[in-house]
Amino acid sequence: MPLGSRARLRGSVSRGFRAPTWTERYYMDPANVGDPDLRPEKFWGGEAGLQIAPGERWSADITAFARHATDLIDWARPADADSSAPWRTTNVARADYRGAELALRLRDWLGASWSLRASALDFDSRGAAGFIGKYALRPVTRSTGLVITAPLGRGPIATLDASYGKRAGDEGHFRLDARMAQPWRDLKIVLDIRNITGADYLDVSVKPIAGRSAFLTLEWNALR
Repeated sequence: MPLGSRARLRGSVSRGFRAPTWTERYYMDPANVGDPDLRPEKFWGGEAGLQIAPGERWSADITAFARHATDLIDWARPADADSSAPWRTTNVARADYRGAELALRLRDWLGASWSLRASALDFDSRGAAGFIGKYALRPVTRSTGLVITAPLGRGPIATLDASYGKRAGDEGHFRLDARMAQPWRDLKIVLDIRNITGADYLDVSVKPIAGRSAFLTLEWNALR
């Protein structure tokens, strides 16, 4: 819904369910055990947001949201279990998520484009005390990030991506990635340097994130 010529208000409400997948019901290996008796996950959610663009150079997007789920599905195991203990799919009696997100974009300031993002989430569950999950029971509760993109003279375009994140039950981590992209005729040479800070944390699949690494890519646009 427009609010004048520079702002827009939006909102939505939804209700639904998610049936367990074949993997969640029947898959089995030494590290993961499915449950054929899993019940469907039921949920409702809603969000409200405000988009503003006071000028051509900057814009902002603010969103608040909530989600309530019953029989939430996740792979879980006791928090005090050995790391070799298998993850088992389970239904969590209830889970509530409430949070807010902010995105700011600024173009052509100090010779660069800037993108700032931040989010905060409150999470509460019932029926999962003493257990840890892979993803639904360990959502990202705090996140901030800043992306700066700028040309280096007439040479390559440089991008820095700095971020901080924290999942429920985990310690926070700071990560820095960088990219250099140099167009040349029908080619583009891209150098990615990832996890410069050597951040050590678990990804969404509860696997250690890759350490410092560099990738050189050559892209060719044959349609030009």
